[in-house]
Amino acid sequence: MESLFFGILLTIMFALFFTPSTSWATSENCEPYDLRESSVGPDRPLPVQREQGASGWCYAMVLSDLLSYKFKATVSSTDIALHHLNSHFTEHWKRYQTASAHSPARAFPLGGGRLTMALNDLKSRGVCLEQNFASHLTNQDPPAMTKAERQPASVDTDITAKGLSRFFSNEHQTNLQSLVKDVKDPQLFSALQKIAAQPHCSPQFRHQFSQMNLQLDIEEKTSSMSALDFYKRLDDSVSQYKMLAITYSPEVLTSVAPVNTKKNGTHLSSIVGRRFNKEKTRCEYLVRNSEGSCQDYAQDYECQNNHVWIPRQTLQSATSHFMYFPTN
Repeated sequence: MESLFFGILLTIMFALFFTPSTSWATSENCEPYDLRESSVGPDRPLPVQREQGASGWCYAMVLSDLLSYKFKATVSSTDIALHHLNSHFTEHWKRYQTASAHSPARAFPLGGGRLTMALNDLKSRGVCLEQNFASHLTNQDPPAMTKAERQPASVDTDITAKGLSRFFSNEHQTNLQSLVKDVKDPQLFSALQKIAAQPHCSPQFRHQFSQMNLQLDIEEKTSSMSALDFYKRLDDSVSQYKMLAITYSPEVLTSVAPVNTKKNGTHLSSIVGRRFNKEKTRCEYLVRNSEGSCQDYAQDYECQNNHVWIPRQTLQSATSHFMYFPTN
């Protein structure tokens, strides 16, 4: 009888001291918030959810998130990407030619960009709001190009210079790529240069940030820094600034298995929330992604409209940099 009583007592003590709870989550700095909820900040709406497709414009979409949250105004990500392309066109073109030599099927001149460079471009030029230059044209689909307009001979014409700029929207990358396949390099270069140089947003609609603080703080996981120290800095920044940009390995989205944490991340997303998942007894970050879909993510993750809850520890281990504006 005594042994039975002692066993029951041990079971009760174990349950009291080792069962995860909400208070345990709070002690682990897992205070919940979700920037999608109007109660968190009704004056700081998130930009429209976008799909980058093959454009490689994750950097522009994440920068749009950061700027929109900081200045309480929805900034156009497509305008950011197009200006970045125009400002560094020669660099983009050289990268395209190099990629074409190795893998013609995968090469595309508009792919990729650098968030910090794009931000510097905007300091002197200002930004365009979503209402003045939409990043999402679902309700404004341009008419499909005719077969004649796809011919190489007509590429370097007014049709191209005036019409194709709308096809730079995320939803129409396929249309532009289809045209590009039929064009020789000199013609393609000329056509793209004209399109990229167009004023996509009138100057009177541009918002200048010259008098505002646009200093972006960047934290990097270095060999001299312990992993735990980096993770703590990341989590403390999430607590303080709410909206963060992260550079990470995208493999973490599709697999719960450990990723190679020694290599730099190749994808950018925004962290826009945190919660403690009682059912799975873990702290999770809400990642606002711009590629793939909920069907592509690991089954262990909860996803809605490309916002996915990922275990804090899993995402931390896959992150190489995080960025934020120090004052919101």
